[in-house]
Amino acid sequence: MSIGHQIQAAAEKELIANGEKQLWVWVPESNSRAISFYEKEGYEYIGNASFQMEVNRYENKVMVKAL
Repeated sequence: MSIGHQIQAAAEKELIANGEKQLWVWVPESNSRAISFYEKEGYEYIGNASFQMEVNRYENKVMVKAL
C-alpha cells in the first residue's frame, strides 16, 4: 500500500472513531492525478469551488466520501 493510501486510511479511521460521517476534499482541478486517486478511494465529485489569493484565482473540484 502506498504512503498516500496509508495516510488516507489513517485519516478515515480517526474520523470514524470521532463519529464523522463524511470526508470532504477540495482538489485543484488541474491535478488530474489527485482527482484520479480520490475517485479510486471512493470519493464522489459534487461540484466546484474556488478561492482567490491576491490576484490569483484557484479552481477546485469538491469531492466527498461517506465514511
